Amino acid sequence: MQYGANAFHGFGYFVDELYYLACAARPAAGYVDHPPLSILLLTITTGLLGDSLVAIRFIPAAAGAGAVFVTGMIARRLGGGPSAVLLSGLAVMGAPVLLVLFGFYSMNSLEVLIWNAIVWIVIVLLQEEKPKLWIAVGILGGLGVENKHTFGVFIGALLIGLALSGQLYRLRSPYPWIGGLAALLLLIPNLVWQQTHGWASIEFYRNATLLKNLQAPPWKVLFDQILAANPGSLALWCGGLFFFLRRPETRKLRAFGWLFLLLLAGLIATQSSRPDRIAAAYPALFAGGACFFERIGRRWIMPAALSVVLLTGIVFLPAGLPILPPAALARYAAAIGVIPQIERGQAAALPQWFANRFDWDVMYESVKGAYDALPDDERKEAVVLGAFYGHAGALERFGRGSIPVISGHNSYHTWGYGNASGQIVIAVGFRKEDLLTEFEEVKQVGSYSRRYSVDANVPIYLCRRLKSPLPEAWKRLRFFV
Repeated sequence: MQYGANAFHGFGYFVDELYYLACAARPAAGYVDHPPLSILLLTITTGLLGDSLVAIRFIPAAAGAGAVFVTGMIARRLGGGPSAVLLSGLAVMGAPVLLVLFGFYSMNSLEVLIWNAIVWIVIVLLQEEKPKLWIAVGILGGLGVENKHTFGVFIGALLIGLALSGQLYRLRSPYPWIGGLAALLLLIPNLVWQQTHGWASIEFYRNATLLKNLQAPPWKVLFDQILAANPGSLALWCGGLFFFLRRPETRKLRAFGWLFLLLLAGLIATQSSRPDRIAAAYPALFAGGACFFERIGRRWIMPAALSVVLLTGIVFLPAGLPILPPAALARYAAAIGVIPQIERGQAAALPQWFANRFDWDVMYESVKGAYDALPDDERKEAVVLGAFYGHAGALERFGRGSIPVISGHNSYHTWGYGNASGQIVIAVGFRKEDLLTEFEEVKQVGSYSRRYSVDANVPIYLCRRLKSPLPEAWKRLRFFV
C-alpha cells in the first residue's frame, strides 16, 4: 500500500478496529471489555456502507465535527463572541489526543461528543433554571455508559462538582431522578448480559489495572496531559479553570472547574499512564478559557492566543493524524517526544495509536500460508488460535471466513471454540513453552513481522493433540485484560 493512500486512510486498520469489526459481526447486549452502543452503531454502519476504512471511520469523524460544534455552543452559552467560538474550536482541532480519538473507530470519539453535549445541557439548565433538562441529561448519561462503562466516572465527578459548588440542592427536584431512571432503563440490557456472563467486565477492568496499564509518577501524568492537549493550549485550559472557579459570573458553573480537577486528581492518584482518559473534559475548558481571554479586554490577547493555538496545533498535527510517511513520522515523534508507553511491553518505533495500524494483512498471509500447507485431512479439522483479539480480528477481517479462527482473549472467549477438535491447531502470538503445556507436539511452521511495531519475527506454531479435554483447556485460555 502506497504512503499516499496510507495517509488518506490512516495507515490501515488499527488493531482495536479489527476486534470491533468482529464484535459487530456478533451483535449482543454486552461484551467483555465494552458495552454495546458503539458496536451497534458499527453493525449498522457495516451493514449499510461495508467495512472499508472510509466507511467505519465516518462515525468518529462525524463525532469530531460534532464535538467542535458543541464546543462552540458551550462558548456561546458562556457569553463568548465569535472570537471565543473560533479559539475554542481551534483548540479542539489542535489537541493531539482528540485528533487521535476522532481518527479511528472506537467508543472514545462518541464519549467526547456525548459528554460535551451533557455539559452544554447542564449549563443551560443551571443558567436558565430549567430542571426538566435533567431528563435529557439522564438519557445522554445512560447512552454514555452504554457506550463506555467508565463514562460513569464523568457523571460521578459532575455530581461531586455540583456538591462542592453548592448546587446539589437542585437534585431535590423530581426531574433528576426521572433522568436517572431513564438512564437505568437504558442500562438494563447490558446489566442483564453482565449478570448472565459472570460480570465479565469487572474481571476485565481489574486485570487491565493490574496487568496491562503502566503506572506514571505525578509529574509524568501532568506532562502527558499538557502534551496531549497541545502545549500551546495550556494557558487556554488553565484560563478555563480560572474562569469556572473564580469569575463571579460563573458562580453557578463552578462544578465544571471542580470536575476537571477531580478527574486530574484521579489520574494522579491512580498513576495512570493514559492521557486520553480525561480527554473529553478539555473542550469545555477550552470554551471557558476562550471566554476568559475575550473578557480580559486587551486587544492583543485574542489574536495572540489564536496564533499560538493555531501554530502549535500545526506543529503537533502529525502526532494526531497520519499525514507523514511512517519513517518521517518515527523521526518526528522521537524529536518532539510523543511516543508515550501507555501499556506494558516493549515500546514501538511509532506511537502505539499509529504502530498498531501496520501489516495485519501480512500477518494474515503468513498464517494462511501455514494453514494451506497442511495436508487435506488435517486442514479440515484445523483451527487458528490467536493469542489476543488483534490476531483473531485481523485473521477474520482479511480471511473473510476462509479459515476458522478462535481466541481466548476477551469477548472471543465468550464466543467459544466452535467446531474445533483441539487436535490440529495453528497458534499465533504464543510462547512455545506455554503451548507445550497444552499440546503433545509443537513445531514452528512460519513467522511474521509488522513494520514500526514490536512484532518482529513472531513465530507461528503448528500444535497437535491436546493433552486434556478441549473444554478444560478452553477454560485455561480465558484471558480478560
